[in-house]
Amino acid sequence: MTFQFTVYKTLTGQIVSSGTQAQRNWCYMQAKDDESVYFGAARWDQYMVDGQPVDMPPKPSEAHVFDYGLRDWVDPRTLDDLKGQLKATVADLRWQAETRGITVDGVEVSTTREARATFKQALDDALDAGLEQIDFKALNGFVTLTLDQMRGIARATTAHVQSCFTAERVHVDAINALTELSTAMSYDTQAHWPP
Repeated sequence: MTFQFTVYKTLTGQIVSSGTQAQRNWCYMQAKDDESVYFGAARWDQYMVDGQPVDMPPKPSEAHVFDYGLRDWVDPRTLDDLKGQLKATVADLRWQAETRGITVDGVEVSTTREARATFKQALDDALDAGLEQIDFKALNGFVTLTLDQMRGIARATTAHVQSCFTAERVHVDAINALTELSTAMSYDTQAHWPP
């Protein structure tokens, strides 16, 4: 016969170890002075209350740690930590929105920084050379663009990029104004982005 046991911190209920022993008194020998023994199996996602295993509540986020004294999950990050994380998230969302491309009069235009620089150079070159139109490779294939169409695409691209930076600024201003940890944890980074 073997005895299955779980060792836990007497005051907090934190599970320390578990296993089996051939004799019951050997199970007790696995516990330190501030620990108790439960005869039976307890999982690592449980803690002990009144000598019985209890399931931990669902973990709200990867950042949370279980506080055995409170018997609940707590977020150890400070308000400044969360603000920094939120600002990094909105910067990444701005980059995604900024570079995902736009459609202007049926022409699908890349809005990456390299593509914008290439398009501006093509417009400048066309103006310098006195060309009335150019062939351009859009995301949806080759098109012939007039100078007016190119200017329209350039304006639309600039407006798109500016709207992305404006949205990020709105977020950063709102994040900077946060004063409560709970408000920072529920802040919606998905709002305000251009379509």
